[in-house]
Formats: sequence, structure tokens, C-alpha cells
Amino acid sequence: MGHMPHARHAGTPPTDPFAVIMNNAQAALDGGDLAEAERLFGQATVVKPASPEAWYGKGRAFSLQEEWDKALRCFSIATKFGPTNGNAWVGLAAAHLHLGDKEKARAALAKATDLGADHPRIEEIRAALG
Repeated sequence: MGHMPHARHAGTPPTDPFAVIMNNAQAALDGGDLAEAERLFGQATVVKPASPEAWYGKGRAFSLQEEWDKALRCFSIATKFGPTNGNAWVGLAAAHLHLGDKEKARAALAKATDLGADHPRIEEIRAALG
């Protein structure tokens, strides 16, 4: 009998732990459980530290709680690991705006626009920047 690294029930497909965490985190975010979303996205960043999606999700959880300094850090990391992730650049622009740095907000928004980001907050941020 061959070595089985993970015991599974017959017929049950293997599941990627990262995907499971991300799905649960998104469900918590969608359901308004921001603390749980923050915890789960944080767990996802431990499992895959270079995942722009995990950092973006964690940034969203922080931004929805108006913890803009923490959101800024997460969105910055998301753009580092996913420089073509337009939504992460939108999040970064929003965080800079809320922290009072309009120049950095404009630069991040321009990057998001250059990438063709289609995020519902783009017009709101653009209007706030004047």
C-alpha cells in the first residue's frame, strides 16, 4: 500500500487550504463580519505571504473598519506583490486620501486607471480629490 500524505474519504477531492481560507474570508467580508474577515485574510497572508489577493482582502477589511493606517500597509503590500492589481491601487488611493495625503492618493488612482481598474470607488475618490 502506498504512502498517503493526507487521509481523505474516498471520492473527496483534495482542497487547497489557501483557497478555503480565502473563500471563508470573502464570505465573512460579504456578510459584514469584518473582524472575522480580517482574521481570515490575515491567516491567508501567513499561508501565502506573497498573495496580493490576500493582502488586498485584509486591506478591505481594515478599510471597512476605517483603520486606514493598517489598510494602507496592506494595500501597499498588495501592490508590491501584485503591481497589476488595479483594485489594490484603488484601495491604496482611498487609504492615502483618508490619511490626508492627496498627492499619493492621486498617484495611486492614476496607476489604477492606467491598469484599467473598474472599481466602484474610483469616481468617489476622484471627486474627493477635486
